[in-house]
Amino acid sequence: MLADRANDRTPYNKQQALLAATLCGQVKFLLEIAMPYGPVLCVQCDKSEHDCTCEKYCTICKSLDNVHLCTDGLYYCPDCREACDVALAESRER
Repeated sequence: MLADRANDRTPYNKQQALLAATLCGQVKFLLEIAMPYGPVLCVQCDKSEHDCTCEKYCTICKSLDNVHLCTDGLYYCPDCREACDVALAESRER
């Protein structure tokens, strides 16, 4: 296959590759990859924030203050949540 590509003299660039991959359904964009429906669960115990008995600390800075479960299943403090642009789990459940 590489030998065929070496003999091919057609111009090739990243935009063409992205277009071809998109048309073939090989590339998924962030908006197309939706989070699964249903409640957000803790990645450690697979329980909702209310039922989770794990030690709750910020995934980034290890703070224990005002830490809440976010849409990725991890816990964040307000500062790290804002810096990482992660939404609270409860915002997706509504």
